[in-house]
Amino acid sequence: MHVRDIASASTDHYDLLVRSEDGHEYRVNDLPFRFAISDIKHLNIFNNSGNNYTGQVLVDNVKVGHRQLSLPIIFDDLSNYAGSQTTLDNLAFNVDQTEVKLSGNNWKKQPLTYTVTADTWMSFEFKSDILGEIQAIGLDDDDVQTLSRFFTLAGSQDWSGTVFDFDNYTQEGWQTYHIPIGQYYTGNMNYIVLVNDDDANEASDSQFRNIVVYDK
Repeated sequence: MHVRDIASASTDHYDLLVRSEDGHEYRVNDLPFRFAISDIKHLNIFNNSGNNYTGQVLVDNVKVGHRQLSLPIIFDDLSNYAGSQTTLDNLAFNVDQTEVKLSGNNWKKQPLTYTVTADTWMSFEFKSDILGEIQAIGLDDDDVQTLSRFFTLAGSQDWSGTVFDFDNYTQEGWQTYHIPIGQYYTGNMNYIVLVNDDDANEASDSQFRNIVVYDK
């Protein structure tokens, strides 16, 4: 969905407001709007042109797909990934298990059966208080590393063969990512994999929450 101003400069403010069932509001302004929220109930459009009443807004390219709306992944069946990569196994969860903190030297996989198409995206939030060597996320179909399926988010090590297009964590709290997985690979996947690699110190942490995989 795009929101565009088609009037004169007198139009000084316009928004697309998405309101969910529980009252949360999500606002965008002059940007392609994509979301992965499970409980959208209303779409409201506001156009404020001050006292002139001359503003106009064009809303176009509205698309709603049933596969777009997904619930966050629940981490209820984590296990070690890639053999002996995990040497210090520390895990912490929030109450509903949609947020997980890996610390030490910790590689984990969670079962997730999903067919990745050209339209598949993954959205999530990431945070690290102590950076390590590799902090990454990806999907895989088995327990053997397929480097091209991983997206490096942070870390001092050059994990050659992985995708570095999202290696931009600022270490300023939670950071939101929207990754178009289907532009990098497609196929049948069985796991989502979280990587917190810190062989030397076993001191780093990688925190993930509200991970959603969906097709647009």
